[in-house]
Amino acid sequence: MAQTVEDAIKKEIQTDGNKTREEMKQLLELQRETDEKTELTRRIKEKDDIILDLEEKLQRNANMVDALKEQKQALENHKDQMKSQLREVEKKKEENKKKLLSVENKITEAENKKTDKGGLLKEKENLTDVKWKLDEQKTNWEKLILSVEQMLQRIDVLISSDQVQETTAHANQGLQMLDEGVTEE
Repeated sequence: MAQTVEDAIKKEIQTDGNKTREEMKQLLELQRETDEKTELTRRIKEKDDIILDLEEKLQRNANMVDALKEQKQALENHKDQMKSQLREVEKKKEENKKKLLSVENKITEAENKKTDKGGLLKEKENLTDVKWKLDEQKTNWEKLILSVEQMLQRIDVLISSDQVQETTAHANQGLQMLDEGVTEE
């Protein structure tokens, strides 16, 4: 458009040499105003693009934080279930320990009375096997709980990470600066 106004001015000068200086000034002023409006429109478009980009980044960060919070809640629920399982294993271990002690006492009594202790020894062997299995289950549950706790810590770090906070703060600051810039123009 700027070229057509300029061409019109040149054409006017060539076709009508009787134009006054004042008319020429008006045509040049019109050209300048048109150029300024074009530049202002371009700058507004650029700022709109920046705003859209910042809004998209904010939305992605918000979505990421929401997803992490959901994952954290699911892991905390899972951790609570695992702790319940661990308590159950510890309870069984305690019961097994009492049974094992009882059988060992019976074996000792049987040795003192010189009676057959074959059945008691078999029961002790079974209870000892159960003890080992319960110890292994307890260890596995403790490892799983520790693993979940570590994941929860990593999620907390991500949620509160400087990167997410800085991006959000930077985007908000950018939006504020753009708003101020648009209102000044």
